[in-house]
Amino acid sequence: MPWHARYVNDPRLGGVIRVVTGRPAWVLKGTVAIGVVVFAIPLLFLALLMLAALAVTALTWTVLSAIARLIESLTGKKRADLSDPPDAAPHEDDGRENVRVMER
Repeated sequence: MPWHARYVNDPRLGGVIRVVTGRPAWVLKGTVAIGVVVFAIPLLFLALLMLAALAVTALTWTVLSAIARLIESLTGKKRADLSDPPDAAPHEDDGRENVRVMER
């Protein structure tokens, strides 16, 4: 017995399989075409929209960074370097009084 005969004669699935396989080929092709229009095209559009949003975000980051560097160069203020801890200042003439440095 072929594999599909078992499912066609099944009391639960047989009716569904007979309905699906009993239709002309253009019905299946039309259903697939509508599925592509309804699902695949909007998903492709959303993917392109996400890429556009990523490009706008990267461009905004670049422009704002350039503006910040320009402001820094014009004002002479240097931004804080995040690699140095805040207490890593030199100990000479840092405003502390009565401090004894013990050499080892």
